[in-house]
Amino acid sequence: MSTRTWQEWAEAVDQAYWRLRKTSERVAVAGLSMGGALALLLAARRRVDAILLVNPGVVDPMGLMPIARWLAPLLPAVKGVGDDIARPGVSEGAYPEAPLKGAAQLHLLMKQARKVLPAVTAPVRIYRSLTDHVVTDASHEYLMAHLRPEPELVPLPSSYHVATLDHDAQTIMSGSLEFLASHGFRIEDAPEKAPECPEHAAGRNS
Repeated sequence: MSTRTWQEWAEAVDQAYWRLRKTSERVAVAGLSMGGALALLLAARRRVDAILLVNPGVVDPMGLMPIARWLAPLLPAVKGVGDDIARPGVSEGAYPEAPLKGAAQLHLLMKQARKVLPAVTAPVRIYRSLTDHVVTDASHEYLMAHLRPEPELVPLPSSYHVATLDHDAQTIMSGSLEFLASHGFRIEDAPEKAPECPEHAAGRNS
């Protein structure tokens, strides 16, 4: 993140969109945390048929982010915010430190995502953890106030920020499939349980 700009992140998502568009008539986009901002940015630029967001970030969660670009030469990195997961023994494999250059780009990405919200017209469902130590309520509250039609808001009572690896993972998976089906997506051979990466399973057993 310290060597890339938010525009490059967005361009990578856009390239993935066009690869998918070659084989699919309908496209849904999903994003967790800063991925939520990227998903919304894509939906404002391209035809997207549904949007799923998990604890999306569009408002700076830390006060230093607007000035991170000036602090970076003096303080290159700060403690990372990974592994905000309530489920014992589960790790997302996050970096221990976060570069302030990356935080500065994230600030700009969130600012741009807020700017383009009027262009987002696809239906949106937001999954929001009731306890989140990374993204504040200001983000989903901003989206609820500025997206039209108003998003569906689904609370996650038992998970922290990385909810897709937490206690409510199955709620997210089954609910997302239902949401997509209700908006015209054909759901075939859907797994009965949320998939589990081997490293996450190993983390719990170690």
